[in-house]
Amino acid sequence: MSTGSPFGPADTLWVIHIGNDDRIALRARDGGFVCIGWTEIGDLSPYDTRPKMRAAMETAYPAWQPKTVSSSYGQTYRFAHEMKVGEPIVFPVRPTGEIAIGRIAGEYRWSDDQDLRASDYNNVRPVTWLKVVPRTTFSQAALHSFGSFLSVSTSNDHLEEVHSVLQEETVVEETVSTLAEEADPLDDNATAGNLYDAASQETEDYLLNTTTAL
Repeated sequence: MSTGSPFGPADTLWVIHIGNDDRIALRARDGGFVCIGWTEIGDLSPYDTRPKMRAAMETAYPAWQPKTVSSSYGQTYRFAHEMKVGEPIVFPVRPTGEIAIGRIAGEYRWSDDQDLRASDYNNVRPVTWLKVVPRTTFSQAALHSFGSFLSVSTSNDHLEEVHSVLQEETVVEETVSTLAEEADPLDDNATAGNLYDAASQETEDYLLNTTTAL
């Protein structure tokens, strides 16, 4: 990481998707937070090892197949226990076609916010947003990496590109984290809808980048 990085020595770039509720996605961008679902588990704080988290998910979702649990519990564990304050994060804002770049500003918390609860997004991390840019600001490779089907993933290979984007020209004023609280239940299952949305977005990104280059 280059000297002067707003993320210090961090070498993990987190990617969060809020894909089930566009209204909550916009609230997260404007309110200084990110959120995920799996809220039947309740507060994730007590499940501070992967085996504990897996057992909690199996209890909360008894009808799930083992492969579904296997593809999901790691995301809740990472969100609650592995994401560190100060680390960089990108958030593809689906309803606007933007990428929000930020810094994790606080520890995990369970939210009792009724709006978030109604949308099943009660697991929350506060974020300081540093810049919000159009998707076409990033390379196609970065966009492909950011387009993971997971709610919680990493994209470490593109951390330097994120840093470069932050250094370019105008920087949007920082959005200080507020009492933002929510959670989004995007399971790690790549449904047909997920696949269609991802393919459509990648096609649109390609056409926009091609038009810009002409």
